[in-house]
Formats: sequence, structure tokens, C-alpha cells
Amino acid sequence: IHTHTHTHIYIYTYVNIYFCIYLCHYFIKGYIFMSDHIALAFGRFAGITKAHQKVLEQTKAFGDKHNAETHIYASHTHDKKKNPLEYNHKIELMKKMMPHVAKHIHHDPDSEVRTPIEMLKKHSDPNKTAHIFAGSDRVDSYKKLFHQYNGKEYHYKDIQVHSTGEREDDEVSGTALRN
Repeated sequence: IHTHTHTHIYIYTYVNIYFCIYLCHYFIKGYIFMSDHIALAFGRFAGITKAHQKVLEQTKAFGDKHNAETHIYASHTHDKKKNPLEYNHKIELMKKMMPHVAKHIHHDPDSEVRTPIEMLKKHSDPNKTAHIFAGSDRVDSYKKLFHQYNGKEYHYKDIQVHSTGEREDDEVSGTALRN
């Protein structure tokens, strides 16, 4: 009986120590080093191209580098002409093509995030700088649009729109891919 009691004490102590280490790791990683940045991307992804892959890669890379929350959303828009991929199929393709980014790609068919503005609303935090990644053709319009609603529809300390680069000569656009 005496040995049995000591075994329980040792097990109990070991479990408590392990739990304390786990909690310390959780708080240090999650709170003490919590980033004041958030990495975001939104796109139609109607035919996933090299340019779309750059958006996903650079969004994830920024999030990793800055220990920032990283969220990638695809449009729910679906029509035969410009948006031939159904939402669920689009998400499935994105995750298969970019498995190392998959955990950041949101898949919620009933989501309230159907536009870039709704994405910014969902993650609104006045203590954070939002970093939105997009192709060079979207940067100017995004800057104007996103700053116009900051402080009204959502609240961020700052909003930075990052270009993921120009389309290379040999790259096919989503439009060309669909045609």
C-alpha cells in the first residue's frame, strides 16, 4: 500500500509538471509573442494560376515570418462565364495544390465572408495592422477601397496592401485559363 501511494504521488506530480509546461508554452507562444499583424488574402481563384499561388505563398510566408494570424478566403461567386468553379471544388483544388498553405484556407460554405470587405470586418482589430496580399493589378484599387472603410466598417491600426508581383510573360491568367 505504501509503494502504491508513492506511485500515485509521482504520477500526479508528473502530470502537474507536464500540464504547467504545456500552459507556459501556450501562453508564451500565443500571448507574449502575439503579433500585431494579420496576413490576409481574398480572391476569386476561378482557375488557380501561378499568380494565385504567389498570393497564397506570400500571405503564408508573411504570417510565418511575423507570427501573425493568416487567413485566406475564396469568393463564393459561381457562374458559367467568369467563375466556373463551384466554391467547394475551388477550395478542394486550392488545398490539394498548396498543401503547406491548406490550414490557412478557410472552407465555410455558409461563411459571412463573401467579399474582401467582409474579410476585413471579420478580423477587425484596432491593435493590429492588416496586411492584404494581391496581384499587382489589384493593389491600387484595394488600397483606396480598404482605407476608405477603415474606422467605419472595420478598425485596424493600419492597412498595408502588398503586391505579389506582376504576371510573368509565360503565365496564364485566370481569364485565359477559363477560355
